[in-house]
Parts: sequence; C-alpha cells; structure tokens
Amino acid sequence: RWVLTSSQFQKIKEKLIEDIRIYLNNNKYAASINKEELTNISSINTDFLDFMLTELEKDNLIERKIDGWSLFKHQVILNDFDIKFKDIFLNIIEKEKFNTSSPTELMKDIGINNEKDFNKIIKICENDKLIVRISQSILISSNNFNILKKELINYFNKKESISVSEFKDLFKISRKYAIPLLEYLDKIQFTYRDNNERKLSK
Repeated sequence: RWVLTSSQFQKIKEKLIEDIRIYLNNNKYAASINKEELTNISSINTDFLDFMLTELEKDNLIERKIDGWSLFKHQVILNDFDIKFKDIFLNIIEKEKFNTSSPTELMKDIGINNEKDFNKIIKICENDKLIVRISQSILISSNNFNILKKELINYFNKKESISVSEFKDLFKISRKYAIPLLEYLDKIQFTYRDNNERKLSK
C-alpha cells in the first residue's frame, strides 16, 4: 500500500527514532511512549506507523515495552529518593508473597504521599519486569510469580486439575487473591478453565 524510495524510508526511520528520543528526554521518568502519543508527535498514519515500528524493532533500534515503545536498551535514571522508594516497595511485595497490600496501603507503607510518584515507581518496576500486575489492585513480585508457576507445575505433575479451593489452600490465600490470580494465569495461557477447575495449558 506504500511506495517509498530507500532514502525516504531511511529518513522516516531516523525521524521516528528522534521523536522517541526527544519524548524520553523531555519525560525523564517515562520508560516508553505509547502509540497514540507517537502518532500525534510523528503525524504518521497509524497502519504505516505499525509497519515502521516493526521494522525498527527488527533492527534492534527500539523495543516494545508493556505500555508502548522505547529506544533499544533505554534506561530510566532514578534519583536517590526514587531508588530508596523502589527498594522499599520491592522488599515489601517480596515478603508479602501472594497476599500483597493494596496500592493505597503500599503508598502508606513506603512513605509516598503523591499518587503520581507512586505510579512512576510502579511503571518503572513493570517495565523492568520486576513486578507483575495481576489486576488494578494486586501487584506481586516477578520472583514470587515465578515461584507460583513452578509450584503449580509440580501440582499438575500429580493432579490433572485444580479447583479454586485447592488453589487457595496451596498458596494460603483468600478468594480475593485466588480468583484474580487464576484469571491472570488463564489470560497468559498458562492455565485454562475447564468447568469450575483449571488445567495446565500444553
């Protein structure tokens, strides 16, 4: 659908890289730029932008993040306060395992009063793949989530399926956590629902 000279193609690639670089420089705590923002900045047709982003990704010039695109191996530089709050946050959810506090409780425990600052820490941890967002109110560490998957695999080596009640007992959690966790495992196709039980996806 698009006919370009090699020179035009190269110029568009360079412009997109520069647009992303400028955005990240102007938003120092942003780990990525979402496609909607990039469309507005670049004034490129959405379908064509998808094609160009894929090409840039193939060339290892950009990489896909949870909520958008970033320069390849781009690192967000945190100040001392951010590093301190990030470490406290990760220590808390690591210790809480699968019964994690709500975002409001976490803000209080960490000592952050500003929701914007808290969300910034969460975004950074998500993009660095240090945490997994199970739902809007449930965040667990990636380490604990990997432990959960390993324990489930061991369970499925002995039994074909697991009920909600068995899942709750296995991880010592209430239904408040069990249902969102099971739904998330279904969503990532680690498990699938079979009537009222879950089975391991092949």
